[in-house]
Amino acid sequence: MFKKFLTLIVIVGVAALFVGCPPSEEVIEPPSNLTISADNTGTMVELRWDASPTEDIDGYIVYFKPINGEFNPIDTVNVTNYTHNPDGLAGEYQVTAYKDDNESDPTETVSSVPVANDVVTVYELNGAGSAGYGWDRTSGAGATYPMAQAASAASVDFYITNFTAGVDVLPYYIASPDVARQSAYDATIVPDAPWRVNGIKQVDGITANSVLPQAGEYLNFEQLIGNVYFGVHTEDNFYGLIYTEGTPNTTEGTQDIRTWFQLVQGLRIINHE
Repeated sequence: MFKKFLTLIVIVGVAALFVGCPPSEEVIEPPSNLTISADNTGTMVELRWDASPTEDIDGYIVYFKPINGEFNPIDTVNVTNYTHNPDGLAGEYQVTAYKDDNESDPTETVSSVPVANDVVTVYELNGAGSAGYGWDRTSGAGATYPMAQAASAASVDFYITNFTAGVDVLPYYIASPDVARQSAYDATIVPDAPWRVNGIKQVDGITANSVLPQAGEYLNFEQLIGNVYFGVHTEDNFYGLIYTEGTPNTTEGTQDIRTWFQLVQGLRIINHE
C-alpha cells in the first residue's frame, strides 16, 4: 500500500511539473545572403535572400530603416525576393523568417544610403594640384587624381577645367574625363588614355536629396557654379552627387567640393539627409 501511494505521489509531481512549464518556442533559423540591387527604372530597390533552413515557415518579414529613422516592418512575403518603392528615400534593409508567433533573428543589413565624402579641394587643370576626382566602386570613397597621368584614367569620374591656359579665366567647368582629349587646350596636358565617358547635370536642392535624373539627361560638361549641386552618371551606370562649396578661387585655381556616391549600381536614389 505504501509503495502504491509513493508511486502516485511521483506521478502527480511529474505531471504538475509539465503542466507548470510552458512549451519551448521553436527556434526559427534566419534567412541569409541578403543582397540589394536596383530595378530597371533606378528608383526601386530589389532585395533577394537565401531561404531559412527551418521547414514549414509561414514566410518572411521585410524591414526598412530610412535615414534618421528606425527599423519597421514594411511587408510580409512567402518568396525570397522583394521589390520596394521607397519614394526617393534611402535606407537600410533586413529580413526575418517567421512561423506562427515566432520570428527569427534578422539577416545582415544592406543599405541604399549614399556614401558621404568630406570636403576636398580640387584644382583647375592648370592649377598646382589634382584636377580629377573619382569614386571607389567598392567603398564609395572619393579622391583626387592628377589628370596629367594616364594611370588616372581608371579612377577619374570628372575634372575641373576652364578649357584655356591659366587659372584666372572664368568660367570653370565640371567635365567628363573624356572631354579632356576632345578639348584642343586640355589635350596638351592630359595624355591619351581610356578616360571614362560620364555625364554631368546641374540639379536643384530637392532633386539632390531624392532621385537623380535618369541616364540620357546628362551633358559631357556643365558650367561650375558655386554652392550648387551636380548629378553625375558614370559609364558603368553608377550615380554620384557633387556640391560646390563656395565659389572658385581664381588666384589659386581651386574649388572645394563635397560629394556622395550611390554604391548600388543603377540606383538613382541619392537621398542623404
